[in-house]
Amino acid sequence: MKAVAAFAGGMASGRTCGAVSAAVGCIGILTIKDYQKNSPDSRPLIKEFLDIYVGKYSDFDCKDLKPKVAKRDVRCADFVGDVAAILGEFIEEKIR
Repeated sequence: MKAVAAFAGGMASGRTCGAVSAAVGCIGILTIKDYQKNSPDSRPLIKEFLDIYVGKYSDFDCKDLKPKVAKRDVRCADFVGDVAAILGEFIEEKIR
């Protein structure tokens, strides 16, 4: 948890959303054996997940997402929960 907690705020840069980065990391943990090149199924799965995400949120950059999804009192917590739910469904349907 500590490692992915550092992804908050677009990895402190306002760039790539930490929730998306963490989700891709989870897919990698579940699909990559040792190296990406030895796990040909992982790239298409990552791309498919990202396509689903983009279909819903249309953006990866934290600075562009925040005005759409952040709430004053909980910031991006609800959004991160939604990304986690999308990831959970994706894992159940495509990986397990």
